[in-house]
Amino acid sequence: RLRLALKNATGGTGKARDMNFGLLQSELAKIKEEGDVRLKTPPFFTVIIRTLTILEGMALQVDPNFRLVKGAYPFVLAQLLTRSGGTEQGLNCPPELRDLLIS
Repeated sequence: RLRLALKNATGGTGKARDMNFGLLQSELAKIKEEGDVRLKTPPFFTVIIRTLTILEGMALQVDPNFRLVKGAYPFVLAQLLTRSGGTEQGLNCPPELRDLLIS
């Protein structure tokens, strides 16, 4: 049932770049109401999904083709490829490759 919910939230593509957080929230609410799957989401996760749903809804008013995951890609990639605060938290990536992927 969860796989179907994720597929429905992506418009049937199953790809993260097509994720619609409003649909995801709706699908998760349906699962919870049906009671077939015991679904307990942590409060912080609920707040994150609601926030993303609001932001996505505002962006969709301006651009109906907007996809939050697609828009966030450069930021997420940059976070994965760079070291944070001088620690080894990022992937060990040559600066040239990082610049090519992020630019």
